[in-house]
Amino acid sequence: MKTLLVIASKIELNKLQPLFEKGGYQLEQQSDQQYLLKKAGKEMQLLITGMGIANTIFSLTKYLTENKVKNIVNIGIGGAYPSSKLAIGEVAIISDDNYSDFGLTMEKSFNKLNEIHLNLNDYQKEITENKVEIKHKIELKMPDQKKYTAASGNTVSAISGDNFWAFRQEMIWKRQVESMEGAAVIDVANRFGLNCVQLRAISNIVGIQNKKLWDFENTFVNLYNVIDLNYDDFC
Repeated sequence: MKTLLVIASKIELNKLQPLFEKGGYQLEQQSDQQYLLKKAGKEMQLLITGMGIANTIFSLTKYLTENKVKNIVNIGIGGAYPSSKLAIGEVAIISDDNYSDFGLTMEKSFNKLNEIHLNLNDYQKEITENKVEIKHKIELKMPDQKKYTAASGNTVSAISGDNFWAFRQEMIWKRQVESMEGAAVIDVANRFGLNCVQLRAISNIVGIQNKKLWDFENTFVNLYNVIDLNYDDFC
């Protein structure tokens, strides 16, 4: 299998499934977490990792120890920080990501990994100031450049559900897109020496949760369009 499509939740897959079916794809379930996406005699594996850093690292590492792939394509929704200038419905191509919760919380500050003077092992030294960069990037074809933008990611353990937490994350990290899995996927891909790309469809602006302002329909259509355009290259 050449490419593994990685997604965090069944909820996101359920939003994509009607689009796949309309586009002539077949989605064949193999286990609770694994599916085959098929079209025109070609196929690629799809893995649902579960939400969050721990689930992602465990599920993806387990899969990669049992299966051989060359490419990892991580897709899903994400929130855009208010100052990012990203619009709901856009698809962000994450250039690098960040473990936002790794460090030391002080009364008036947050110390990053490299600021707390621990003896880091070789693996941890690969993460500079919590940032995880993709070592082997996958170049994608894009349907409409206006809807697809390079952006930086910020991986959190808890979604920023109010304006204070959104502001705090922005002030500390100065990044653009929030998710709960992105850095973990890139980190695992790097350690296995695999090619990787992360796509985050912007479902909302990070802050107070008002789902009336969210746009799942256009968000997932734009995400599907990228997968569909690049499917032959993935397989």
